Amino acid sequence: MFYWSWWVSWSPFVGIFIARISKGRTIREFLIGVLFVPSLFAFFWFTVFGNTAIELVLSDSQDQIMSLIKNNLPVALFVFFEHFPFSQLLSILALVLMVTFCEFI
Repeated sequence: MFYWSWWVSWSPFVGIFIARISKGRTIREFLIGVLFVPSLFAFFWFTVFGNTAIELVLSDSQDQIMSLIKNNLPVALFVFFEHFPFSQLLSILALVLMVTFCEFI
């Protein structure tokens, strides 16, 4: 509920921002930049991290992640990142995103 109310309250500002940065662009450039690129990125993000999380939870050897999710969710994120290459880079990126969006702090 909070997520949707946040987007409803910020939608006029987001709309104005998108309108300003899209000034002078064609409709094709606008649709690609506003609809297709973010949708493809979200699809990629949820496919990679979502499927990996489901696989880790369903495998019997990953009881550690389940207990961390129940007890200490922020630590579970970084333990989850250890299963990927460049885990330190992913951890730094996650910290930067958490600080800049301030929703998780």
